[in-house]
Amino acid sequence: MSNIELLELRREVKQSIDNADEDLLIKIQSLLESETDDDWWDSLPKNIQDDIDESIRQADRGELFTHEQVKQMYPQWFMK
Repeated sequence: MSNIELLELRREVKQSIDNADEDLLIKIQSLLESETDDDWWDSLPKNIQDDIDESIRQADRGELFTHEQVKQMYPQWFMK
């Protein structure tokens, strides 16, 4: 992208932000926050990371339940 194209894109984005409603501003803010170099994994507590890692190991070993099996085991979770 040329410098002129980049300047035009910036102008258009700034104009869109100036005219954005609250919902769009929230989405833009969320996008900007997600672009940081921070990895969300690092923000999880160690015990949660450990639980997720163990779950992945279980899945790799085939220790899984189908959706139908879970519905039979916990029907109360599927009541409407």
